[in-house]
Amino acid sequence: MAPSSTDEITSKTRDPLDIDETNDKRADISTNDHVTPVGDQISGVAPSNAGPEYGRQRRRRMPAEQRRQQLLNVAGIAFSAKGYKGTTMEDISMLAGITKPILYQHFPSKRSLYKELVTNASTKLIDAIAVATASATSPKEQVEFGFRAFFALLATEMDTFRLLLMSDMQDDRNLSLALRNVEDSIAGIIRNLIDIGLEEEHRTMLAQAVVGMGVAVSRHWVEIYSRSDPPPPPTQEEAELLARRLTDLVWAGLRAVHAD
Repeated sequence: MAPSSTDEITSKTRDPLDIDETNDKRADISTNDHVTPVGDQISGVAPSNAGPEYGRQRRRRMPAEQRRQQLLNVAGIAFSAKGYKGTTMEDISMLAGITKPILYQHFPSKRSLYKELVTNASTKLIDAIAVATASATSPKEQVEFGFRAFFALLATEMDTFRLLLMSDMQDDRNLSLALRNVEDSIAGIIRNLIDIGLEEEHRTMLAQAVVGMGVAVSRHWVEIYSRSDPPPPPTQEEAELLARRLTDLVWAGLRAVHAD
C-alpha cells in the first residue's frame, strides 16, 4: 500500500510548542552592537567547515532569509551540544556573531527557535521515509528502505536530528509532546504499510512498536558518538548495517503477526 502524504498524517491538534511561548523570552536584551569573542564557551560545537572567524565576527548585514538560516544552523549546533535547557539565546547570538536584539528580530523566544528546528527536521525525516518506502517492491523492502532512510539522515546530519532524540525534554510537557508528535507521524506512515488484514488499532500498535525500536537504536547510536571528543563522523555503511539488522528483527516479528 502506498504511504499517505505528510499532510494526511500530521496531527490536527494544536502544536504544543505554540503554548506559553512567552515563557522563554529574555528580559535582558542589550542594545550594544559589539560582539564579544565566543572563545570556547561551547566546546566542540563548531561545524567542520567553520572558518577562523566562526563565532568571532562583529555583526554583519545579511539578507533576512540568509540570516534566519544562519541562526537556525547555529542554534542546531548549540542545542545539540548543550541541550535545550543548557543553551541560552545569548549562546546562540554569540556563536552567530550578532547581538541578541538581532536574534530576537527573527525569533521571539528560544522556544520558537527550537520549534522551527524540530519542524524542519521532522518534515525532512518524514518525507525521506515516505519517498523511500514508496520505491520498495516488496513488504520487506518497505521496512528496510524506511529504516535506511531514517539512519542515513541521522548519519548525514547527526547534530540536527539529535534534536529529535534529546532526553532533557521529558519534564517539559509541551516540548515532549511536540517530539512525540514526530514519532506519531512516522508511525502513521508505517501503519499504512502494514497491510495484513488487521484492524486499524492493531496496526497502529505495531507501527508504534517499530518506531520505538528505531528511536531506541538511534539514541544508542548517538550516545556512542557523543562519548568521543570530538566525535568521529558516522558513516553510511554503519547506517545501512543498522537498517539491515533492525529489518531482520522487525520482519521476523511482523511475519508472526495474525489477527486476533
